[in-house]
Amino acid sequence: ILSKKFGTSLESFSEFLQDIYRTNEELLRIVNNILSVYHYESGKFELKIESANVNDMINDSVHHMKSLAKDQESEIITNIQENIPAVMVDKSEIIRVITNLISNAIKHNKKGTSIKVEVKRINGKVQVSVSDNGEGIPEEERSKIFRRYPTEKRKIGTGLGLYLSKQIIDAHKGTIWFETKEGKGTTFCFNLSIS
Repeated sequence: ILSKKFGTSLESFSEFLQDIYRTNEELLRIVNNILSVYHYESGKFELKIESANVNDMINDSVHHMKSLAKDQESEIITNIQENIPAVMVDKSEIIRVITNLISNAIKHNKKGTSIKVEVKRINGKVQVSVSDNGEGIPEEERSKIFRRYPTEKRKIGTGLGLYLSKQIIDAHKGTIWFETKEGKGTTFCFNLSIS
């Protein structure tokens, strides 16, 4: 594009432009994660709590992850229980958690992984879960999963996503946890207070 070769149309560069756009989106996400971790750790982050529709937040996250899922030949299925009540949350922060969990399910598994996002009302709270039928988390990594930079060498990302997700859910006075079985897949869950 910069060479401005005579007669070359922008259509010829569309694949490169898509790659550049995706790379920039990922870099922006990483920078935002680093800044957010700093704010949460310093105690300076203020949540903008409001009544929010869980269905809308799930749809936003799934929509944002569709192109990544397509690239990895993965599918995202949603299963939202009927009449889920509104929750009191910072919408953008909870969308960030859901997006991160879906993103991890896609990136840390082989192509063709199936991801299921479910919402249920359990024990007076709303529970969101993101499951995959992927490789599962090795036993030696499980105790470190919510730590900052949990592994020494990372193929993907910064190691901040799950750490930040836990900071966000903790700030909402919720709980986040996971269940995993090697060769079978992983499910991450968190709960939120009803409005």
